[in-house]
Formats: sequence, C-alpha cells, structure tokens
Amino acid sequence: IIASFWHGVISDRQIKSINSYLEKGYEFHLYSYDKIKIAGVKNIDADELISKDRISDFPHISSFADFFRYKMIYETGKIWTDLDMNCLRDLPQRKIIISSEEMLKKGAFKSNKEYKVCICFLKLPKGDKMLKAILEWIEKNKDKIKKRTQLQDIFDKYCELFNYYQYVSPPNDFCPIAWCYAKEAMNDDEYMTCPKKSLSDIKNSSICFHFWNNITKDLSTATSSFF
Repeated sequence: IIASFWHGVISDRQIKSINSYLEKGYEFHLYSYDKIKIAGVKNIDADELISKDRISDFPHISSFADFFRYKMIYETGKIWTDLDMNCLRDLPQRKIIISSEEMLKKGAFKSNKEYKVCICFLKLPKGDKMLKAILEWIEKNKDKIKKRTQLQDIFDKYCELFNYYQYVSPPNDFCPIAWCYAKEAMNDDEYMTCPKKSLSDIKNSSICFHFWNNITKDLSTATSSFF
C-alpha cells in the first residue's frame, strides 16, 4: 500500500502523482483532515492517526507532514510517497527503501558527501526501531523544532546513528534531477546548460521522478518538452 498526507486544496499535479502509482497496480491511501475524493483512492481521516490540533505544534505544515509520515509508517507499515513524485516503474522488493538526493559541490550548500537522505519516498517496517527513536525525540523536543526542514535533518542524522545508510538508494532512483536544477528543468533552453540526464535516461533507469513541488509549483511547464 502506498500512502501520503495532504492538507488543503489538492491540485492536478498531486492527482497525477497518485495516478502514477494506481496505474502500476498499487493500492493508494490518502490521509487528510477534509474529505478528498479521487477515483480508486481510499481517503482516510487523518485524525485517526494524529489529532488535527497537533499541526500547531510545528513551525510549518511541511514539518507536521514530516512528523505525520514517520508516525504513519511506524504505526501501519505503509509505504510513504510525497505527492510530487511520479512512479515510473515497479518498486524494488526490499524491506527498507530510503530515497536520497545529490549534494552540491560548490556554493552556500556545498558538501563533501555525494548524497544525503531525502524523505520523499520511504519504506520501513511497522514498529521500526529507528522511527520509534525519531518519534520519541520529536515528542521530547517539540518546543525546539524551529526550522522547516529540521525533522528531515533529524531523519538523516538517525540514519547514520542506526546504520541505515546501507538502505539508502542512490539519487538516480527517486530524485534523478537534483533540487538545485528543478527550475532549469522547467525551461528546455536553460536545462541544456545544467549537468543533466535525458528524459530517456530517466525513463529507463529511475524508479520515480521527483518534481520538487516546493520549488516548481509556481512555474509553468507549458513550454517544457522535458516536463
């Protein structure tokens, strides 16, 4: 079962993401605090898992969504996907799947690491020990959560502590286009100047394609043959 959470008005991009999993034959569960009707999708009241009042415990809805995914996977064992992911092929039959993203080699975000954990796609068993530790940290330190991306950083830290980096997929599997080139990928002329992968390369080798909705949501894909 593939699952996700959505709060607010859902758009065509999210529906296309969901449909990409349905077309591959996967069951899809969508958690929300409001009713969202999508053909073939089981809409589950998110209150069954976490009270809506908890949203105010976090600095941003995306931080709450990070907490929600950890809790959902820990309690149910369902596979998490962000709703800016398009499924391109059948998922690998592995007990644990953790997606990753490329790291920049220059600029303000440069890193010596080749890649880092990205929580856009996660498969871990119900009751997973690392998720339990992360959830315990969140409950003990919720007053210290200030950054929008803080719970993503915590997940990456705990992957190192629990030796879960052995389960991390290479960036090409789920995030073949790095976030820093997401805007350029919306414009064919600009994308040709970036370290790039062709559309055929991605279709032939990637499991999913990450659209980086927080970066590209306000940009038009109308003139982009790549998208």
